[in-house]
Amino acid sequence: MIKPRHRRKPKQLAEGADPTPHYFGHRERLRQRLIDAGAENLPDYELLEIIL
Repeated sequence: MIKPRHRRKPKQLAEGADPTPHYFGHRERLRQRLIDAGAENLPDYELLEIIL
């Protein structure tokens, strides 16, 4: 039987490090980039991501 692998979590975060995952707020940041830069200045894959 194969045992599932588990990620190791650091025992302590670096002092002052934000424990929030880096991907939180991704969609909002992407929407803001669309507003600031315009659709013609975003790569196709980011436009597709916004549509989906």
